[in-house]
Amino acid sequence: MIDTGKENLLLCALCGLTDKNTLATLQDLSPSVFGDPVHADIARTAQRLWRQHGQVTVDLVQSAGDDAWRELVEVRAFPLGILSSTVSGPIAIEARRVVTQLARVRKARELAEYAEHAAQFGDLTKAEEHYGGIAAALMEGRQARQSVSIGEVGSALAERYTSKTQTVRGVGMETGIGGWDAGTLGLLGLHRTHLTILAARPAMGKTALALNIAWHVAKTGVPVLFSCGEMTSEELGERLLSHITQIEYSRIRTGRIDGAQIESVHRAFAEMSRTPLHLWDAGRVTATDLLAQARLVGSKEGKPVGLLVVDYLQRMGCDQPYREPRHKVAHNAEALKTMAQDEDMCVLALAQLNRGLEGRGDKRPLMADLREAGEIEQEANEILCLYRHGVYYEETPDHVTELIVRKARGARTGTIDLSWHGATMTFKDA
Repeated sequence: MIDTGKENLLLCALCGLTDKNTLATLQDLSPSVFGDPVHADIARTAQRLWRQHGQVTVDLVQSAGDDAWRELVEVRAFPLGILSSTVSGPIAIEARRVVTQLARVRKARELAEYAEHAAQFGDLTKAEEHYGGIAAALMEGRQARQSVSIGEVGSALAERYTSKTQTVRGVGMETGIGGWDAGTLGLLGLHRTHLTILAARPAMGKTALALNIAWHVAKTGVPVLFSCGEMTSEELGERLLSHITQIEYSRIRTGRIDGAQIESVHRAFAEMSRTPLHLWDAGRVTATDLLAQARLVGSKEGKPVGLLVVDYLQRMGCDQPYREPRHKVAHNAEALKTMAQDEDMCVLALAQLNRGLEGRGDKRPLMADLREAGEIEQEANEILCLYRHGVYYEETPDHVTELIVRKARGARTGTIDLSWHGATMTFKDA
């Protein structure tokens, strides 16, 4: 599986037949991504010359004087005519994307073949190991986000400010929570490339709130992946059905729906069938599992996932065999943040709070109450804590809820007042 045309274009760029800025961005490319070993050898020579001379030309590559190049031309009859076309920067970058993507797919197919072979001969442990490596293979070689000049940033900002379709700076995806979406604190919704943490003690309703938000975003046509290892997709669907229809969750669970409510349920089913919200109830998933699943959902929907919800961070599996929980959490928080940036999505990760806060007089959560707080705080763009006073004090109505913003880059901290309607698994503006 080789796209010879794209490999030829990329090779021309590496041999100096493109602008200097593009050539510089290609120097971290691994020659192993080329499916043709001849191309890989030429790329290796070109990159060595770049390190030595700070420039690359076809003449330099040809006169490099090493036996490998002579073997390519004389023994393997490499067609030098390939290295004659100038390649524009955008075309070279697109060629890189295709070539590296094909390399990942080849590696994944190779692992699948190894796994199948091991399974046929009864080595199930080795088969599992190979199958488990497929998701990691699909992540390898992803191109890092490139730096941009301040002039390019200025041009983009100027276009934004003068655009008739976007007059408000930095407006993200609406959550359906007025205080989160409005400009009071400056949060302005959920933002692509951000890692947003929603933290709470158990039974505060963080899964319900995240599901409310996921539904609201998906209704706008943005594909959403909701990953939850603690509930089945059917249980999540029942909660969502209660939220959509405003029929009591207890009735939904037991099937005690009267005639007047049947129509509402059927309307909800019709709406659910055309809304790009995907529920994934696999347990202990890793960051690479999430990336692979998000890309699969994007492929099904025909456009990339815009919101990934992870319920919850401390319960995730890990791609690395860390023994200390804090190392695992640090790895996963960093991986989710990188995923948000590289995939241009928002990652909303739920998180558990330590039990210790329940021994305080004021039980409103602080960032220090997060399990492995330092690692999470370092990576997160926003940290919001869900708190219901009535869980601890009976004199307070159970519906009174505070969404406390403890960290917000580019916005202010503060409290958003909500109302919890437990019967229908719904949070509303207070």
